[in-house]
Amino acid sequence: MDKNNTILEIKGITKNFKGLRALDDVSFCVRKGTIKALIGPNGAGKTTLLNIINGIIKADSGRIVFKHKDITNLRPDVICQLGIARTFQIVRLFTQGDLTVMDNVLIGAHTILNPRIVDTLFFRKKLLKKDAAMREKAAYLLSLVGLKGMEAKVVSSLSFGNQRLVELVRALMSDPEVLLLDEPASGLNEFEVSQIKDTILSLKEKGITVVIVEHNIKMVMEIADEIVVLNFGRKIAEGSPFDILNNKDVLEAYLGSKEKWVTM
Repeated sequence: MDKNNTILEIKGITKNFKGLRALDDVSFCVRKGTIKALIGPNGAGKTTLLNIINGIIKADSGRIVFKHKDITNLRPDVICQLGIARTFQIVRLFTQGDLTVMDNVLIGAHTILNPRIVDTLFFRKKLLKKDAAMREKAAYLLSLVGLKGMEAKVVSSLSFGNQRLVELVRALMSDPEVLLLDEPASGLNEFEVSQIKDTILSLKEKGITVVIVEHNIKMVMEIADEIVVLNFGRKIAEGSPFDILNNKDVLEAYLGSKEKWVTM
Protein backbone atom coordinates (compact mmCIF):
# COMPACT_ATOMS: atom_id res chain seq x y z
CA MET A 1 0.00 0.00 0.00
CA ASP A 2 1.23 3.49 -0.91
CA LYS A 3 2.21 5.11 2.41
CA ASN A 4 1.76 8.57 0.89
CA ASN A 5 -1.92 7.80 0.37
CA THR A 6 -2.42 6.32 3.84
CA ILE A 7 -4.33 8.58 6.23
CA LEU A 8 -4.91 6.19 9.15
CA GLU A 9 -2.79 3.30 10.42
CA ILE A 10 -3.83 0.69 12.98
CA LYS A 11 -0.65 -0.94 14.26
CA GLY A 12 -0.76 -4.07 16.42
CA ILE A 13 -3.70 -2.99 18.57
CA THR A 14 -4.39 -5.31 21.53
CA LYS A 15 -7.04 -4.74 24.22
CA ASN A 16 -8.11 -6.89 27.17
CA PHE A 17 -11.14 -6.48 29.42
CA LYS A 18 -10.80 -8.38 32.71
CA GLY A 19 -8.91 -11.23 31.11
CA LEU A 20 -11.01 -11.28 27.94
CA ARG A 21 -9.01 -10.38 24.83
CA ALA A 22 -11.25 -8.05 22.83
CA LEU A 23 -8.59 -7.21 20.21
CA ASP A 24 -5.53 -9.28 19.43
CA ASP A 25 -2.71 -7.61 17.48
CA VAL A 26 -4.98 -5.98 14.88
CA SER A 27 -3.24 -4.07 12.09
CA PHE A 28 -4.40 -2.44 8.85
CA CYS A 29 -4.20 0.84 6.94
CA VAL A 30 -6.90 3.15 5.58
CA ARG A 31 -6.29 4.97 2.31
CA LYS A 32 -7.30 8.61 2.02
CA GLY A 33 -10.67 9.20 0.38
CA THR A 34 -11.85 5.60 0.64
CA ILE A 35 -14.52 3.69 2.55
CA LYS A 36 -13.08 0.99 4.79
CA ALA A 37 -15.60 -1.38 6.39
CA LEU A 38 -15.12 -3.42 9.57
CA ILE A 39 -17.35 -6.47 9.71
CA GLY A 40 -17.61 -9.58 11.85
CA PRO A 41 -19.85 -11.32 14.39
CA ASN A 42 -21.13 -9.58 17.52
CA GLY A 43 -18.33 -9.34 20.06
CA ALA A 44 -15.61 -9.43 17.40
CA GLY A 45 -14.09 -6.16 18.68
CA LYS A 46 -15.28 -3.74 16.00
CA THR A 47 -16.75 -1.03 18.25
CA THR A 48 -13.88 -1.46 20.70
CA LEU A 49 -11.49 -0.64 17.86
CA LEU A 50 -13.45 2.53 16.95
CA ASN A 51 -13.37 3.55 20.62
CA ILE A 52 -9.59 3.16 20.63
CA ILE A 53 -9.15 5.09 17.38
CA ASN A 54 -11.01 8.13 18.71
CA GLY A 55 -9.53 7.93 22.21
CA ILE A 56 -12.54 6.88 24.29
CA ILE A 57 -10.57 3.90 25.60
CA LYS A 58 -6.86 3.14 25.52
CA ALA A 59 -5.21 0.12 23.93
CA ASP A 60 -3.04 -2.15 26.04
CA SER A 61 -0.49 -2.19 23.24
CA GLY A 62 -0.12 -0.99 19.67
CA ARG A 63 -0.42 2.42 18.02
CA ILE A 64 -2.90 4.55 16.12
CA VAL A 65 -1.26 6.83 13.53
CA PHE A 66 -3.20 9.61 11.80
CA LYS A 67 -1.47 11.48 8.96
CA HIS A 68 1.90 10.15 10.20
CA LYS A 69 1.24 11.45 13.74
CA ASP A 70 0.92 9.07 16.70
CA ILE A 71 -2.45 9.81 18.34
CA THR A 72 -2.59 6.67 20.52
CA ASN A 73 -2.76 8.42 23.89
CA LEU A 74 -4.54 11.62 22.95
CA ARG A 75 -7.92 12.68 24.40
CA PRO A 76 -11.06 12.34 22.24
CA ASP A 77 -11.48 16.12 21.97
CA VAL A 78 -7.90 16.55 20.74
CA ILE A 79 -8.37 13.74 18.21
CA CYS A 80 -11.55 15.45 17.01
CA GLN A 81 -9.67 18.74 16.56
CA LEU A 82 -7.04 16.91 14.50
CA GLY A 83 -9.72 15.68 12.09
CA ILE A 84 -11.36 12.43 13.25
CA ALA A 85 -15.07 12.49 14.13
CA ARG A 86 -17.53 9.69 14.82
CA THR A 87 -21.10 8.57 15.34
CA PHE A 88 -22.26 5.89 17.75
CA GLN A 89 -24.16 2.62 17.54
CA ILE A 90 -26.75 4.03 19.94
CA VAL A 91 -27.87 7.47 18.78
CA ARG A 92 -26.59 10.07 21.25
CA LEU A 93 -28.60 13.23 20.75
CA PHE A 94 -29.61 15.83 23.32
CA THR A 95 -33.36 15.38 23.58
CA GLN A 96 -34.11 17.17 26.87
CA GLY A 97 -36.86 19.76 26.76
CA ASP A 98 -37.45 21.26 23.36
CA LEU A 99 -33.91 21.04 22.00
CA THR A 100 -34.02 21.31 18.24
CA VAL A 101 -32.17 19.76 15.33
CA MET A 102 -30.10 22.95 15.02
CA ASP A 103 -29.25 22.91 18.76
CA ASN A 104 -27.86 19.39 18.40
CA VAL A 105 -25.98 20.03 15.18
CA LEU A 106 -24.26 23.16 16.54
CA ILE A 107 -22.79 21.12 19.39
CA GLY A 108 -20.61 19.51 16.73
CA ALA A 109 -19.04 22.91 16.01
CA HIS A 110 -17.68 23.36 19.52
CA THR A 111 -14.10 22.75 18.36
CA ILE A 112 -14.49 25.60 15.86
CA LEU A 113 -16.50 28.07 17.97
CA ASN A 114 -14.82 27.43 21.34
CA PRO A 115 -15.03 31.07 22.50
CA ARG A 116 -12.52 32.40 25.02
CA ILE A 117 -13.68 34.62 27.89
CA VAL A 118 -11.91 37.61 26.34
CA ASP A 119 -13.78 37.02 23.07
CA THR A 120 -17.09 36.86 24.92
CA LEU A 121 -16.38 40.14 26.72
CA PHE A 122 -14.75 42.24 24.01
CA PHE A 123 -15.37 40.63 20.62
CA ARG A 124 -19.04 39.77 20.75
CA LYS A 125 -19.67 40.98 17.19
CA LYS A 126 -16.98 38.63 15.89
CA LEU A 127 -18.53 35.73 17.84
CA LEU A 128 -21.99 36.47 16.47
CA LYS A 129 -20.59 36.48 12.95
CA LYS A 130 -18.92 33.11 13.53
CA ASP A 131 -22.12 31.71 15.05
CA ALA A 132 -24.11 32.85 12.00
CA ALA A 133 -21.57 31.16 9.72
CA MET A 134 -21.90 27.91 11.67
CA ARG A 135 -25.69 28.03 11.42
CA GLU A 136 -25.42 28.53 7.68
CA LYS A 137 -23.03 25.60 7.47
CA ALA A 138 -25.38 23.44 9.56
CA ALA A 139 -28.32 24.27 7.29
CA TYR A 140 -26.23 23.31 4.25
CA LEU A 141 -25.17 19.97 5.76
CA LEU A 142 -28.74 19.19 6.80
CA SER A 143 -29.90 19.80 3.24
CA LEU A 144 -27.07 17.54 2.03
CA VAL A 145 -28.53 14.57 3.95
CA GLY A 146 -32.15 15.33 3.05
CA LEU A 147 -33.15 17.24 6.19
CA LYS A 148 -33.59 20.67 4.62
CA GLY A 149 -36.04 22.85 6.54
CA MET A 150 -35.92 20.75 9.72
CA GLU A 151 -33.58 23.03 11.66
CA ALA A 152 -36.29 24.16 14.11
CA LYS A 153 -37.85 20.71 14.58
CA VAL A 154 -37.67 19.27 18.09
CA VAL A 155 -35.10 16.53 17.60
CA SER A 156 -36.98 13.97 19.70
CA SER A 157 -39.94 14.20 17.29
CA LEU A 158 -37.89 12.92 14.33
CA SER A 159 -37.95 9.37 13.08
CA PHE A 160 -35.12 7.11 14.22
CA GLY A 161 -33.58 7.25 10.75
CA ASN A 162 -33.60 11.04 10.69
CA GLN A 163 -32.11 11.15 14.18
CA ARG A 164 -29.20 9.09 12.85
CA LEU A 165 -28.77 11.64 10.06
CA VAL A 166 -28.75 14.49 12.60
CA GLU A 167 -25.99 12.72 14.52
CA LEU A 168 -24.06 12.32 11.28
CA VAL A 169 -24.40 16.03 10.48
CA ARG A 170 -23.24 16.89 14.01
CA ALA A 171 -20.07 14.86 13.40
CA LEU A 172 -19.54 16.62 10.05
CA MET A 173 -19.67 20.07 11.71
CA SER A 174 -16.10 19.61 12.93
CA ASP A 175 -14.84 19.30 9.32
CA PRO A 176 -13.40 15.80 9.76
CA GLU A 177 -10.97 14.22 7.35
CA VAL A 178 -11.87 10.80 8.73
CA LEU A 179 -15.39 9.85 9.81
CA LEU A 180 -15.95 6.78 12.02
CA LEU A 181 -19.47 5.34 11.68
CA ASP A 182 -20.71 2.70 14.13
CA GLU A 183 -23.59 0.72 12.59
CA PRO A 184 -25.30 3.69 10.91
CA ALA A 185 -27.90 1.42 9.24
CA SER A 186 -28.90 -0.36 12.46
CA GLY A 187 -32.65 -0.24 13.09
CA LEU A 188 -33.45 1.52 9.81
CA ASN A 189 -36.03 0.56 7.22
CA GLU A 190 -35.12 -0.07 3.59
CA PHE A 191 -35.70 3.53 2.51
CA GLU A 192 -33.63 4.91 5.40
CA VAL A 193 -30.81 2.47 4.65
CA SER A 194 -30.76 3.71 1.06
CA GLN A 195 -30.66 7.30 2.36
CA ILE A 196 -27.71 6.55 4.66
CA LYS A 197 -25.89 4.68 1.88
CA ASP A 198 -26.27 7.58 -0.56
CA THR A 199 -25.11 10.03 2.11
CA ILE A 200 -21.95 8.02 2.84
CA LEU A 201 -21.12 7.79 -0.87
CA SER A 202 -21.62 11.56 -1.26
CA LEU A 203 -19.19 12.14 1.64
CA LYS A 204 -16.61 9.99 -0.13
CA GLU A 205 -17.08 12.10 -3.26
CA LYS A 206 -16.27 15.17 -1.16
CA GLY A 207 -12.97 13.57 -0.09
CA ILE A 208 -13.93 12.40 3.40
CA THR A 209 -12.43 9.08 4.43
CA VAL A 210 -14.96 6.75 6.08
CA VAL A 211 -14.36 3.85 8.45
CA ILE A 212 -17.65 2.03 8.97
CA VAL A 213 -18.71 -0.77 11.31
CA GLU A 214 -21.83 -2.37 9.87
CA HIS A 215 -23.84 -5.61 9.98
CA ASN A 216 -25.83 -4.76 6.84
CA ILE A 217 -23.61 -6.80 4.53
CA LYS A 218 -25.54 -5.87 1.39
CA MET A 219 -24.84 -2.19 2.03
CA VAL A 220 -21.20 -2.87 2.90
CA MET A 221 -20.65 -4.77 -0.34
CA GLU A 222 -22.16 -1.87 -2.30
CA ILE A 223 -20.16 0.98 -0.78
CA ALA A 224 -16.89 -0.34 0.66
CA ASP A 225 -13.59 -0.05 -1.20
CA GLU A 226 -11.93 -2.41 1.27
CA ILE A 227 -13.16 -4.61 4.10
CA VAL A 228 -11.50 -5.87 7.27
CA VAL A 229 -13.07 -8.92 8.93
CA LEU A 230 -12.65 -9.44 12.67
CA ASN A 231 -13.49 -12.62 14.56
CA PHE A 232 -12.89 -13.05 18.31
CA GLY A 233 -10.68 -9.96 18.26
CA ARG A 234 -8.43 -11.15 15.46
CA LYS A 235 -8.22 -9.96 11.88
CA ILE A 236 -9.01 -12.99 9.73
CA ALA A 237 -9.22 -11.27 6.34
CA GLU A 238 -8.76 -7.98 4.50
CA GLY A 239 -9.44 -7.03 0.92
CA SER A 240 -11.97 -5.88 -1.64
CA PRO A 241 -15.65 -6.93 -1.40
CA PHE A 242 -14.90 -9.55 -4.09
CA ASP A 243 -11.97 -10.90 -2.06
CA ILE A 244 -14.07 -11.13 1.11
CA LEU A 245 -16.97 -12.89 -0.62
CA ASN A 246 -14.51 -15.48 -1.91
CA ASN A 247 -12.64 -16.01 1.36
CA LYS A 248 -13.36 -19.43 2.85
CA ASP A 249 -12.49 -18.36 6.42
CA VAL A 250 -14.89 -15.40 6.26
CA LEU A 251 -17.71 -17.52 4.83
CA GLU A 252 -17.28 -20.07 7.60
CA ALA A 253 -16.91 -17.57 10.44
CA TYR A 254 -19.49 -14.95 9.46
CA LEU A 255 -21.11 -14.72 6.04
CA GLY A 256 -22.27 -18.29 5.47
CA SER A 257 -23.26 -18.98 1.87
CA LYS A 258 -21.58 -16.78 -0.74
CA GLU A 259 -24.61 -17.08 -3.03
CA LYS A 260 -26.81 -15.39 -0.41
CA TRP A 261 -24.88 -12.12 -0.85
CA VAL A 262 -24.11 -12.37 -4.56
CA THR A 263 -27.80 -12.67 -5.47
CA MET A 264 -29.06 -9.87 -3.19
